[in-house]
Amino acid sequence: MKGLEVNTIGQATSHTANGARQCNLYPAHFTFLGANIEVDFTSVVEVNLTGQVFNGQHVIALIGRDVLANTMFVYNGKLGMYTLSM
Repeated sequence: MKGLEVNTIGQATSHTANGARQCNLYPAHFTFLGANIEVDFTSVVEVNLTGQVFNGQHVIALIGRDVLANTMFVYNGKLGMYTLSM
């Protein structure tokens, strides 16, 4: 798989179940299609989501609590649906 070829802008320590490790930081801009919501980030932490599939779709990003803190997020696990309001 080819990378996005985006230059790193720094590093941060990420604490995971496997312990602490250094991760690259990247600039990012997210667009939530169909909702007309766009979010600019000063930086985002790298994460390897290779092979992660949910309901037949490849996971491309994780939304952190820094974003969710400014939203109303409802997840319906039985239906596999979510609602995100900003």
